Amino acid sequence: MKILLGDELLEFSDEELDYMYLDEGQESEVFRYGKDVLKIYKKFCTKDRLSEEDAIRLSQIKTRRILLPEKIIRDPEDGHFMGYSLPFIYKYSRGIIPRLKMGEFLDELDIVLDDVSILSDNGVDIEDLHIDNVLYNGKFFIGDPGSFMFKKRTTGGIIYRDNVFILNRFVKDSVFKQVKISGKKRQEFDDMFDDYYYIGAQVREEARENETINQFVKRMTR
Repeated sequence: MKILLGDELLEFSDEELDYMYLDEGQESEVFRYGKDVLKIYKKFCTKDRLSEEDAIRLSQIKTRRILLPEKIIRDPEDGHFMGYSLPFIYKYSRGIIPRLKMGEFLDELDIVLDDVSILSDNGVDIEDLHIDNVLYNGKFFIGDPGSFMFKKRTTGGIIYRDNVFILNRFVKDSVFKQVKISGKKRQEFDDMFDDYYYIGAQVREEARENETINQFVKRMTR
């Protein structure tokens, strides 16, 4: 396979691609190349995915914890858009998440909120956040911006409100659901927090800094 990564011409054998392979989904195959993750689109996909224009626009936005495209990947023969690169992040096992201290988790979540604000100001709707997008290595990253969309004729305040809702549901449905509790208690726990008011601020009022996520969720659902 030959690709243009930005202005760099790269060629990989099948054996090299097998070694570099990380994952795949409906839209793309994912490979590691040094400090980069290469997200290379499949030829056919029924799922919406980033256009070249939107990938370039996202690459010009600076965030700290929400990973965005860095370089565009093209076919060197005809310049056809093939995907984009993301920074490679070493990650711990997902099983460590319930053991994170609440103070640490909420500090990291505040940084994610700052990124949400930046993206909202740029007209970006952050769809499709879920646990598979979490990369934790002492810092809390969210990867895969493949479903992000630029909204037209929508005010930044409305986009921010909708993005806070998505972030809140992500925390409830992905992060806090790593702690196993019964269905009835789960619903009662979810109902404690307003979906449209940043959940980090709400949780800080109840959380003890040195308790873990696991301890917090179980204490709140006794």
